[in-house]
This record gives sequence, structure tokens and C-alpha cells, in this order.
Amino acid sequence: SGSLDGGGFTIRNLSIDRSNDDIIGLFGSVNGASFKNVIIKHGLVRGRYETGGLVGRASNASINGCSFSGSVFGYHTVGGLVGKSDGSNIQDSWASGYVTGDGFCIGGLIGACTINGGTIRNSHAQSQVTGGANAGGLIGDAQNNVNIINCYAVTSTKGPYRIGGLV
Repeated sequence: SGSLDGGGFTIRNLSIDRSNDDIIGLFGSVNGASFKNVIIKHGLVRGRYETGGLVGRASNASINGCSFSGSVFGYHTVGGLVGKSDGSNIQDSWASGYVTGDGFCIGGLIGACTINGGTIRNSHAQSQVTGGANAGGLIGDAQNNVNIINCYAVTSTKGPYRIGGLV
């Protein structure tokens, strides 16, 4: 838990290369945390499972006014901003750039929203998304009562099957 307000500052040229590790992002795993106005530009994040530009795994978190631009690479459950979201609320946030994963659940903003749903509001992705399956412009895989409100994706989404422009 805890909170972080970026205060209008920008993190530039973030580079995290942990291709053999899971739950990777600027923050690996958070539970009940609050993020506000965290801006990352020209980032490069590499992980394996549950990889995101800001957070690898966000459980019951609040993410408001945050963004990531750059590239995120992983294998499974990879998102431009968040790899895996479980019961989190994401609002007024966005991701742009490239999101690539060879496995399942690859999304421009969030790789997968699982178990306890959550709400994604007033957020978007503007990315090239490439996945093995379950690839979506905004969310790779949305399960269990995920509320998606006033969101959009401007993406090129590629993969062999279960590909969606939004989810």
C-alpha cells in the first residue's frame, strides 16, 4: 500500500530489462496503492509474466492521471501501463507506443483484468499491440465484471487468434 503523486514531474528514458523475471514495471506488485500524475516518457520495460510500464501487478489499486509512452515487452499478461489488474480503478490514464508479448493477454493499456474486476474510466491506448492470443487495443483479457467507461483505443492489434480492437 502507500501513495505516490508525481506532482507534474516526468520520468524520462526509464529502462528496465528483466526479461527472465515476473511482475515487472516501475513498480512490480502493489496492493491497495494509490498513484496520481505519474508520467513516464520514452520508457523501455522488459519482463516475462505480468509486465507493465508503470505496474506489473496492481491489486485493489487506484491509478489516476498516469501515463506511459515507450515500449513494453514480455511473454504473458503484458500491458502498456499495467500488466495485470485485479480489482483496481484506473482513471484518466493512457499508454502509447509498442506492447509485445508472445503469450496470452497482451493489451495496449492493461494486459489482463482478472478475478475482482475493477473500473477503467476515461482512459485510452494509442499503441501497436502484438500478442500470441487474447490481444486487445485497450485490454488483452477482461474477466469478471470489469467496467469500461468512456475509453478508447487507437491501435494496430495483431495476433493469430482472439484479437480485438478494444478488448
